[in-house]
Amino acid sequence: MIAIESVDSGKVLFSPDVARAALNQFVRGPGEVPNPSQLTNREREVLVHLAEGLSNQEVATALGLGVRTVETHRGHILRNLNTHSVAGLTKFAIASGLIILREGDNNEH
Repeated sequence: MIAIESVDSGKVLFSPDVARAALNQFVRGPGEVPNPSQLTNREREVLVHLAEGLSNQEVATALGLGVRTVETHRGHILRNLNTHSVAGLTKFAIASGLIILREGDNNEH
């Protein structure tokens, strides 16, 4: 019913699958998709966990590393990707296919 009313009033309505695909494409942006091969395997593991919303401590626990080691990896990742935030890391992880947005994803802890 809401869909019919929305379309009838001139609004655009997308299915969740189409909206998710559009969001993934928007995050990728124009041009080349970043290359995750510029990171080590361990840095990619750390990146995926950070992009999924884990704290440095949670990443350290998940990977059996010290917090300082995770912080060092995080610093290398930020420099190598020329970004300054977890949002930038997350955008890279999505754009390069390291993580995929799925219906019902909720990364709140």
